[in-house]
Amino acid sequence: MKVSWALLLVPLMLSHCAQRGPLTPEEAFHALSRAYHRGDSVALLRLLSRDSLDKVNHAAGMFARMSNEQREIIAGRLEVDPDRLKTLTPAQYLDLQFKLGRRLEEDSVREATSLKIVGSRVEKARAAVRVANGMELFFVKEGPYWKFDMTKF
Repeated sequence: MKVSWALLLVPLMLSHCAQRGPLTPEEAFHALSRAYHRGDSVALLRLLSRDSLDKVNHAAGMFARMSNEQREIIAGRLEVDPDRLKTLTPAQYLDLQFKLGRRLEEDSVREATSLKIVGSRVEKARAAVRVANGMELFFVKEGPYWKFDMTKF
């Protein structure tokens, strides 16, 4: 009986020790790249800094605070149902951003995450990862993990 308990405890202990986020800015960049290119808004939300999450929450909530007329105009431009904008979650907001970026073929973060890293600079809890076109993406350290800082976009 003691052996079977030990066999059950080992996977449990390993799962608690498993990495839960990127430990370097470069790892964060690669995770961001995977999330962007899969269009995985839930994964992207997990990679965002607290300030970036606040920005996304504010932007998603902004649609609910608009007048019906404003919402209908924007919904027409975005090609979505106005009622959907009224109850947009942060993940749905990011999905909408992905869709819009693909449609307009203008998404600088998507472009940057498709390029190779050519350098990075870390200063305390902030980092800049530079890619082949010269663009820099910024990351902040929150606890042990590096998060994407999109507050400058």
